[in-house]
Amino acid sequence: MVFNYKKFSFLLFILLAFSCKEEISEKVKPVPKEDDDDDYELPVDGPTLATDTTLEVMTWNLEFFPLDNDPEVVDQVARMIDSLDVDLIGFQEIYDISEFNRLDNLLTGWEGKVVSNAAGLNLAFLWKTESFSSVSNVSSILTADVNYFAGRPPIMIEVTHTNGNTSRVINLHMKCCNDGGFKRTQASASLKSYLDSEHPNDNVLVIGDFNEEINDSNGAFDNFVEDADYKFADLAIEQGSSSYWSYPSYPSHIDHILITDELFDNIVNTQTLNLKENYPKYLFDISDHMPVMTIVDN
Repeated sequence: MVFNYKKFSFLLFILLAFSCKEEISEKVKPVPKEDDDDDYELPVDGPTLATDTTLEVMTWNLEFFPLDNDPEVVDQVARMIDSLDVDLIGFQEIYDISEFNRLDNLLTGWEGKVVSNAAGLNLAFLWKTESFSSVSNVSSILTADVNYFAGRPPIMIEVTHTNGNTSRVINLHMKCCNDGGFKRTQASASLKSYLDSEHPNDNVLVIGDFNEEINDSNGAFDNFVEDADYKFADLAIEQGSSSYWSYPSYPSHIDHILITDELFDNIVNTQTLNLKENYPKYLFDISDHMPVMTIVDN
């Protein structure tokens, strides 16, 4: 038998090209059942413990939104948001900006802003207008360190809730895979330096897909864990049952909400919204991440 080197090289290239997407680790997609019913029930009273005077902030990685370029995904996500009592949502992996704008238009009483980046997996905010007396422009931060953030500089918004409290919310998507551990560590150092110098006395929430567990052996976020001025509001989720972890396909808990000490006494509750329980095809149709939400009292 004659060894065909060119054929072998081509096959090897194909296998490598499709074995791992740079920004997304291997997925284990569930296969939808033939008899799954599209007429599913969604929660109608939203996250528990939320009130008109609390601020509800949520992070949600929507996996190449809309997944598979399916416009029906946009309609389903709009229904889910409509069913939840949440004030501000930070999204990661907005792939199609026009479809995000359509999502915004489907939601009465909401406004949104998506910020494009070189990586193409864009970051965005949506907020319920009646919950806030003022909302700043959405801006990119830490752009000088964009490489550490995988071409996706974090975005920030400043909001004043109708309860009178002003908070800054930073939305980020840390690097995955390959040299991700090194870059997450560098990005975390850059973020902490920025917060320490620019917002030492402000109410700040940093939300997003951190692509690493809080107490991971890599230790990218040890600088925050070891500083008494910061706390991960979702640490108890990571330390608890895997049923409530934000990335069930792996499984792991990599979507976090980091807060500054000004908010330590104001966190009412932090939870993963297990939407796959209400929508059985969620992991197949919508995203491989569960949203994580925190409730902040005044």
